[in-house]
Amino acid sequence: MRLKLDVLNEEQIEKIYAAALEVMDRTGSVLGDSYCVELLRKAGARVKDSRRVYIPPKLVEQAIESAPATVTMYDRLGNVAMELGTQKSYFGAHVNCRQVIDPHTGKTRDMTLDDLEKTTRVVDALPNMDFITIVDTIAGVRGEYADVAVFSVAIKNTSKPFGFDILSLETGKMIYEIAAAAVGGPDELRARPFICVGDSPIDPLFHPEEPLEKIVFSAKQGIPVLYNPMPQGGLTAPTTTAGVLVVTLAELLVGLVITQLVTPGSPFICGGVPSIFDMRDTSFVYGSPELFLMASGLADIQHYLNLPSFGTAGMTNSKNVDLQAATDASLSVLMSVLSRCNWVHDVGLVDIGVVNSLPMIVLTDEIVEMARHIEKGIEVTSETLALDVIDQVGPQGNYMTEEHTLKHFRDCWYPRVFDHKLGRDGSSQDQIHERIHQFIDERLNEHRPAELPAAALELIELYAETWMLKA
Repeated sequence: MRLKLDVLNEEQIEKIYAAALEVMDRTGSVLGDSYCVELLRKAGARVKDSRRVYIPPKLVEQAIESAPATVTMYDRLGNVAMELGTQKSYFGAHVNCRQVIDPHTGKTRDMTLDDLEKTTRVVDALPNMDFITIVDTIAGVRGEYADVAVFSVAIKNTSKPFGFDILSLETGKMIYEIAAAAVGGPDELRARPFICVGDSPIDPLFHPEEPLEKIVFSAKQGIPVLYNPMPQGGLTAPTTTAGVLVVTLAELLVGLVITQLVTPGSPFICGGVPSIFDMRDTSFVYGSPELFLMASGLADIQHYLNLPSFGTAGMTNSKNVDLQAATDASLSVLMSVLSRCNWVHDVGLVDIGVVNSLPMIVLTDEIVEMARHIEKGIEVTSETLALDVIDQVGPQGNYMTEEHTLKHFRDCWYPRVFDHKLGRDGSSQDQIHERIHQFIDERLNEHRPAELPAAALELIELYAETWMLKA
């Protein structure tokens, strides 16, 4: 029997869901996009002062019925990569950020396209990273086209699914064209999507024009949408964890309703990174028991609503890959796996999510594998009870040469970068960093991602003129 964790029981889920519906209908939300306001008005929502929209429960319930219970993500080679909405967790590495920890000096600096290339190539080789996440920032390119630059470099170095945000509709269309060319055209991309577009409202309860335009465009193209509120308890949401979940759910359900009105049945992943605001340091907390609990609670709610779920793990507030980082990664990953959260992102982010670390990604990949091994639980059968073998070996014997041992020893988990060996040669902290860097060097030397079709490479070359900095 596979292990699982339920943070919320059904009664608690129903109370949070009912509260979110009340917020949507009584408090309302402010929308910055006139198209979406009119779309909701025609569907039965009340509108005040042309922007304040009050969505009745009936519209939400219709949207939940319309949205697919499962979303299948493919890799760009056309293979099924993830079945979202099932009882399985998938993890994604965040391969770029504004800054990166330099692998040679250990210092934080601006991240470059070369860093992005190497990070993506290593992640492509990691067995427990199921997708990658990219953001619209990188050093050395024109900022208004940074998302095109990042996507262009990343897609050359991995065939895994993508989750990303876009800077504008203009750049989003460029990325869409490259993605379609990579798989044989728009029809193939719609049939076997390997990209997912994410964006966020501004907490609390404000949905600006730009993110709404992006999710509308994506829904029309059949691209899976991930709407991702990030309320902070005590700042942009009530300080209580239940209150934060109410605001999170009320915001993401607005995105769900809009996508289903635009294109009924369009794939939608219910997101959210709910956390707390540290009143002592006035900072967003990206590694806390509250975040881990709320992420798991949000997964419980999405399972109840029969919708694919989204979460966060493998990240930390720590500035380095240290004991704090390993603790944050271990707890967040294990809770995500046991909560059966589907799309789990942000692996590899340190320093409140503004710095990328490839060693953190490699470390978390190992932790994910451990957590998945724990999730399997303990199999109790006549074979695993092994009474005949115990009787045959008897007292004071050993099991090393038994056929039963040969058959089952590979059922145990064996690490790649963690250390199971006996001995005390130097600092274990130094040793694991050495093993991680050795692992990274080996993958960079040995791993070659699947090549892109010529049509996609031609588009990348064409659009490179938009983002390359002029000398």
